[in-house]
Amino acid sequence: VDGAFLAIRRPVISEIGLLNEDYFMFGEDMEWCARAQKAGWKVMVLPDIQVLHRHGASSKQNFREALQQSTLNVCRFMRRYYGEKDAKTAFDVFLAGMLLRIPLSILRRNGLAKEYLCALKRSYHIRRKLKQHLIKSDFA
Repeated sequence: VDGAFLAIRRPVISEIGLLNEDYFMFGEDMEWCARAQKAGWKVMVLPDIQVLHRHGASSKQNFREALQQSTLNVCRFMRRYYGEKDAKTAFDVFLAGMLLRIPLSILRRNGLAKEYLCALKRSYHIRRKLKQHLIKSDFA
């Protein structure tokens, strides 16, 4: 479920708490839904409801950092719910995705090729010490 538009019952919030602020800007919606499911609540998508969301308006201000944060937060989620091996695999998939987006951005002329290249370089260096980066907090 995408956090651009969430509707949740008050008893769910009382039981599982609010969004985890350790996942600043990306991944908090995914983690919240996982906690709700784990607590026995149903998580649903209602495809007939439409909401206009200016996708990426916040992240475009610093695309590189947003891409990095999104990657790390998804991997933090993977580590918490599926283990370290799956988190590393997810990180490698993100690296491959960044690499593939460089030539696509050049072809599309969207001006993001340099951003993807810089994010890829930073992520590659992070990969060596990935475990330290994924343990941002205890996520209790």
